Amino acid sequence: MRLYADVNFRRAIVRGLRERGLDIITAQDDHTDRLSDTALLTHITQLERAILTHDKDFLLIGQLWQEAGIYFYGIIYVADGCPIGQCIEEIELLAFAELPESLIGHIRFIPM
Repeated sequence: MRLYADVNFRRAIVRGLRERGLDIITAQDDHTDRLSDTALLTHITQLERAILTHDKDFLLIGQLWQEAGIYFYGIIYVADGCPIGQCIEEIELLAFAELPESLIGHIRFIPM
C-alpha cells in the first residue's frame, strides 16, 4: 500500500513507517503543502496513494465523496491521541494486511 502523509501529519510516525519499509511520501516532499484539502485528496488519488491524516476535515470530505460516488483512493484517519508506537504498528498492519484496492473509497481509523 502506497501512503501519503498530509502537511500536519506527525513526522515521528512518518519516520517510523519509513524505517519499517513502507512506501510513504509527505506533502512537503511533493511540494503540495499549500493545496486545499479537496485538491490534495484529488492529487493523492491520481498518485494512487491513501492519505494519512489527523485532519477531521478529510472525514467530512470522504463522507461527502462517498455519498456522491466520487472516486478517491482512501483515507486513513489517525486520532491525535494515538501513541506513536501504536500508530506505526497499526498503520503497518493495515498496509500489509489489506489489498490497496480494498481502501478505495473508504475511510479507516487508527487506532482500530
